[in-house]
Amino acid sequence: MIALKAGRPLSLLSHYFKNKEGLYLEVFKCVLESSAHHPAAFTPGKRLDPQDRQGAISLIREQIHLMFEQAVPKAALQNPLDDYRARLWVQELRTTRPSLHPIIRQYLNPAVEMMQSCIRVLRPDLNESQVVFLGITVMGQVVCHGMMSGLNKVLWGDPPPFGSHFQEAEFLVDFCLHGLRAGTPAD
Repeated sequence: MIALKAGRPLSLLSHYFKNKEGLYLEVFKCVLESSAHHPAAFTPGKRLDPQDRQGAISLIREQIHLMFEQAVPKAALQNPLDDYRARLWVQELRTTRPSLHPIIRQYLNPAVEMMQSCIRVLRPDLNESQVVFLGITVMGQVVCHGMMSGLNKVLWGDPPPFGSHFQEAEFLVDFCLHGLRAGTPAD
C-alpha cells in the first residue's frame, strides 16, 4: 500500500528498508531528527563544575524550554504531522522495541547526560538512582504536557493559556527547579 501510494515499485522499498521494521525505524529516525533537542551549551561527556549552580540552572532551563517547544507545539503553528509523531511516541513509551534503542540513545542521550550532570551539581547529596529518577521526572513533567494534550482537554477542559508559550515553559522551569532544591526529600 505504501509503495502504491508513493508511486514506486515494492522492490525499491524492499531494497532500501528491507522490511516493515526497517521502514518503521527510518520513520522513527525522521521523527527524532525533526524533534531532537540537543543543548547547544553542552557536549556529551562534559562535566559541569560542581560549584557552578547557576550554569546548571541555566542548562536545565534551556533544556526544559527546548522540550516544551517540541512537546507542546503552539496551536497556531501546529504541524499536521504532530498527531502522527505523538502516536508513534505513545506507542513506544511503555515498552520501546529493542531495535529503536540505539536510535533513541543517539538522539536523546546528549539531553539525558546534560540533565544528569545538572542534577548532580544541584543535588550532590543524591545517589545515582535518585539522580536518574529526578531526571526522568523533570523530562516527564514537560513531555506529558504535549503527549497528553487530548486527555488533558477531556479532563481539564480547554482553558486559555495563562501567558505566552515562553511563560508557560518558565512556569515548568520554576516547578522543576523547586523540586531540585538542595536538601533531602520530605518523608
